[in-house]
Amino acid sequence: MFLTDHQWTLLQHLFPPSPASRGRPHVPDRLILDAVLWKLSTNTPWDLLPAGTPSRETCYRRYRQWTHSGLLTQVYRLLFADLAERGGVELRTAFQDGLISIQRDGSHYRFQIDPSLQGTWQANVICLFLQKVHQVLRRHPHRPPFHYN
Repeated sequence: MFLTDHQWTLLQHLFPPSPASRGRPHVPDRLILDAVLWKLSTNTPWDLLPAGTPSRETCYRRYRQWTHSGLLTQVYRLLFADLAERGGVELRTAFQDGLISIQRDGSHYRFQIDPSLQGTWQANVICLFLQKVHQVLRRHPHRPPFHYN
């Protein structure tokens, strides 16, 4: 997943200014966040980050820092809120309306996104969400990953 300029504008305030460094130049947070979100949304190993992204070591180190500090959770929340507000896709409603579906086949789960959304930034955010759902389902196969109120 690669952020749109609008998405980065929503998120950039979460990241502290780049520190003055004496060693290697600071890799911009946006480049690393793009790589981390791509990895998370595709569930691809760190070794297979796309060409042109920062090193896997740099991306993984920042991923761990951002996860530990709670910054990545804030990123998710803002992206999901933007998906609902600007993208017109509220995740709960998307499941109810069939835009997103989950089928279970034994211990495997298959996610489906409506073809009208495929190839859009909205689909990228949905994929990011679905990978989080998949993590919960793998850890707790008998507990639903979300509840409808």
